[in-house]
Amino acid sequence: MPPKNSSRTALQVFVLLVTVVCFSLFMIYFGSVPVTTVAILSFATVLCGALMLGFAAEASEFTVSQGFAVAVVALLQVLPEFMVEGVIAYEGKVSLITANLTGSNRLLMGVGWTLVFFTAFASHGRGKGLRFCVELRRENVVEALFLILASLYFLVIILKRRIWFEDTVALGCLFVAYMLTLLRLPPEEEEELESLPVPSRTLASIEDKKKRVLAIVSLFVAGGVAMLLVAHPFLEGMEALSLTFGVATFVFVQWIAPFLTEIPEKITAFYWARSEHSAHMGLTNLISSKVNQWTALVAMVPVAYSLSPECKGPIHLDAHQTEEVILSMVMSLYGGIACLKRRLSFGNALALLGLWTVQFLFPGRFGEAQYPDAGWLFASWRGITTLLFAILCMFEAIRYKSEIALVSDISFVLERIRNGRRRQENH
Repeated sequence: MPPKNSSRTALQVFVLLVTVVCFSLFMIYFGSVPVTTVAILSFATVLCGALMLGFAAEASEFTVSQGFAVAVVALLQVLPEFMVEGVIAYEGKVSLITANLTGSNRLLMGVGWTLVFFTAFASHGRGKGLRFCVELRRENVVEALFLILASLYFLVIILKRRIWFEDTVALGCLFVAYMLTLLRLPPEEEEELESLPVPSRTLASIEDKKKRVLAIVSLFVAGGVAMLLVAHPFLEGMEALSLTFGVATFVFVQWIAPFLTEIPEKITAFYWARSEHSAHMGLTNLISSKVNQWTALVAMVPVAYSLSPECKGPIHLDAHQTEEVILSMVMSLYGGIACLKRRLSFGNALALLGLWTVQFLFPGRFGEAQYPDAGWLFASWRGITTLLFAILCMFEAIRYKSEIALVSDISFVLERIRNGRRRQENH
């Protein structure tokens, strides 16, 4: 059992989080508050919900595998993104489907991954200088590999220039395989318990397994429900503010809405990145979010669109949408290949942030190059960025081929799964 002082502190933290969430939701749904207040209260709810999920995930590492716990957190965190994309698809706004989808994916890597890296660097890595990197565990090859597989599947979508139910099946199967693989990995060793913060340690220290699981699941549910209830008013409030300042609808859908819906995972990742012990969890959290968006989210789009009164068959991609998908796919491949060497380096972080910034600030073209030829690769910063990411993919694979041990890493994961199964059978 945890010490009484620790239990009391943990209880106070949980009560405070629940109180803030309940008060904010009550004011949002039943109070007549201005749009700015709605935005502030929504952000407070998202912050508290993210902390709940973070504490629950850390505690659940000793019941299920760390990778699965973080993946569940990532899935709950992207629920607002699922809602936004689902609404866009259901309303039949085909031109905006890929805007939100590709914008959120690139934002998650260009800003999210680099936020984790530089937060970890500022917290505990300045003494190492440019040699600093965020280390991943050997079993994190699962996340990197599924990110690469999902990205490669988008070659199929690009070649046929449409998204439909065959993609739902393929990407849905990839998502299920990803979650099942993580679920089969064994939980953390009890020796790691003392490194957790008080709320997480208190939950994980509950001796009765049924009570421990109930407490952790309750916190997962509370955090997930809080963010689900606040997602719509948060986006509405911020959209109203954006329109007041004259922000275009396409820009809002591609960049502002994804940034807002990704706030939960960025908060949790920032929380983990501050500790040297859990910095890898912050990065793993965002890699899992990326895999979830690139598989389950895309798989959901044809289903939502098919229910729309505006549905006229498959979702066809025009030339501009195809460009967006190609850039997102190549950027995702670069991130996945970089993670195969089990660390995110300064060079990787600067490349992701720098190239994302370029395509964000300069979305237009140099000249009047016409579709559907390949001129866009050389006539726009989006095309130049795509080419640079493709070059970086090859550079990363060649430069670090001695550090990438894909076969042995997969064998290590399979052996861990077998050992975990034997341990369960012995118990």
